[in-house]
Amino acid sequence: MARRNNGLIDAIGDVLMIGPIWLGPVLAAAVAVAGWFVLPGVFSSLSDRIPLHVSLVPLIRNGSLILAGGILVMWLVSLVKRSAARRTFDSHASRDSVGNLSWRQFEGYVGEAFRREGYHVEQTGDPAGDGGIDLVLRKDGEVTLVQCKHWKARSVGVKPVRELLGVMAGEGAQAAVLVTSGVFTAEAIGFARANRIRLIDGDALAALVQSVGSNGQAAPPASPVAAPATPVAAEAASSAPSCPKCGARMVLRTARKGAAAGSRFWGCQAYPRCRGTRPA
Repeated sequence: MARRNNGLIDAIGDVLMIGPIWLGPVLAAAVAVAGWFVLPGVFSSLSDRIPLHVSLVPLIRNGSLILAGGILVMWLVSLVKRSAARRTFDSHASRDSVGNLSWRQFEGYVGEAFRREGYHVEQTGDPAGDGGIDLVLRKDGEVTLVQCKHWKARSVGVKPVRELLGVMAGEGAQAAVLVTSGVFTAEAIGFARANRIRLIDGDALAALVQSVGSNGQAAPPASPVAAPATPVAAEAASSAPSCPKCGARMVLRTARKGAAAGSRFWGCQAYPRCRGTRPA
């Protein structure tokens, strides 16, 4: 999987992007205090045993202030990026609106959706074609790989799903997600269900956006792994809608109790964890 060659600056930037808002000023203050007071004190205590040049102390102090200032600058940049991601996300709540995003904006849009679900999101910056990974999600010690296919009115077949399975196995990830602004073929849906790959099409992405809301408060995150399909659901996979609550694919069910007993309806495949329904 192609990734950025992260140095110290990139690592600090990633931490500031996924960390709490107060992290930047606190980290900068800690660096400044350590460089101005702690390290010079350590040098003084060692000067009797180890010959150390006295000119190193002002260099350390000045260097710590420069590093602290750099951290504050990166923190401000991360705030701007966060604000831009939120504005893009909140202003593109419909499927048609998402279709107008560039491929880079689409990756950021999908990343913001998962970030609001409680994941730590790393945007890899990989412009590669099929087989490339666009996002890496981390939550509860598990890694989920995400590939984005920004196609407005194009159906995604089984080939990209197979390729994603190979990348998932090669990276040792626990799950994988393939996202498109278009639709998936029935063959792609069936293969994904059998191989622990979650598919999110344009309708499911719109439902996910609605579930996390414009206030940034996440609904309970959907599992990245699709539940096994029932025979009825397999037959209707190509036309199955998305759950209005969690965005997962829905399956046809038959009511067994109440006044509607015997009638058909769409139920969330994540039942009983999610009880979203739609009329058939």
